[in-house]
Amino acid sequence: MRNMIFIVGLVAIAIEGAGQDLDSLLSSVEQKNLRIAAMQKFTDAEQAGLKTDIYPDNPLVTYKYLWGDNGAAGNLQEFEVVQPFRAPGYYTSKADIKKQQFLQVNLMAGMEKQEVLHNARSVYFDIVRLEQKKLLLKNLKTETGRLTEMMKAGFEAGEFSKPVYDKAQILNIKVQNDFQKTVSDIAVLREQLWQINGGSSLEKLVFQYPENWLLPQYDSLVSRVKAQNQALLMAAAGTGEAEARIRFEKKNTLPVFEAGYKSESVANQHLRGVHGGITLPLWQNSNRVKQARLKAEVSKAVYRQTENGLAAETATLYNNAQSLQNNMLQIKEVLGNEEVISGALELLQAGQISFQEYLAEVQFLLDTKLSVIEMECDYFKTLSGIKLKGGF
Repeated sequence: MRNMIFIVGLVAIAIEGAGQDLDSLLSSVEQKNLRIAAMQKFTDAEQAGLKTDIYPDNPLVTYKYLWGDNGAAGNLQEFEVVQPFRAPGYYTSKADIKKQQFLQVNLMAGMEKQEVLHNARSVYFDIVRLEQKKLLLKNLKTETGRLTEMMKAGFEAGEFSKPVYDKAQILNIKVQNDFQKTVSDIAVLREQLWQINGGSSLEKLVFQYPENWLLPQYDSLVSRVKAQNQALLMAAAGTGEAEARIRFEKKNTLPVFEAGYKSESVANQHLRGVHGGITLPLWQNSNRVKQARLKAEVSKAVYRQTENGLAAETATLYNNAQSLQNNMLQIKEVLGNEEVISGALELLQAGQISFQEYLAEVQFLLDTKLSVIEMECDYFKTLSGIKLKGGF
């Protein structure tokens, strides 16, 4: 080997062929994911419900026809139309509750969509990680294959003992098994991503980390989270609903009025007149305003709890992202030094290192590079979590 036993591109790894990137995948998921589509239909249904139960009750129309016996003056006919109505502001306050409830449904649909996109990004990044690992193991598989052939020749020539030759074979088998398992894991994740994408093809999808993803400034991130986080906005909408319900229950304590027209006919006698009535809310609406106010206090407490919890989660994600980024860059800088990752197999062939030293160096470099691959994947997953919190 010229420079090193195995080298892997740790910034990006791509499947050959021009095609779609992560942004194209996410756009496709938004359009084709079944969970997102179901939530959209549910939101549409709830939007239609905004115009229900916010109008006056239907009028009551009654007609009676009673047959009289021989002693009666004649048959009785009654006709009546009654329209109940509430005090001013009752129906608008009820509509305000509907609006706040729909806002929460809409925000819940937004949360569902962001969760789906975050899941898609996480699976996508896992595939990038495994593609990097596959390339690393592919290079190492070639290396251990050469090592096995060299050890076999040495064993047959009496230069190496049987245990040393066996260790070389075991290392080669282990690397080949790891390679095959990685290929299988990639196939499983591609199937998951295919399902998330609504069953659409991934053949033209390029798997690589996005170059334009940068860790934002902490202050701007906090401001973004406070303004755009769906869970926090849902908690605020819950508070808005509770306040609207207080106004509604106040209106609900007022009397219910009804007015109408009535006519009666018996034989040749006709009576016509108006109908008026009032329902006094003496017992049924008792303590409803008090209950609504208590629930409003609960919703405010939920909002504060959500806000505080969100601040802690955002700080944790941000600190994790910073730590991963710093560690990753430092190790990459060291791995980029040719003197550190020189060709161990050539050194072994030249007799400059022992077989045990070769195994130790290979294992150390493999563990280190796999650690960086994992670290980079975790970094982008953490950025995806930050995007989820910030409603990006």
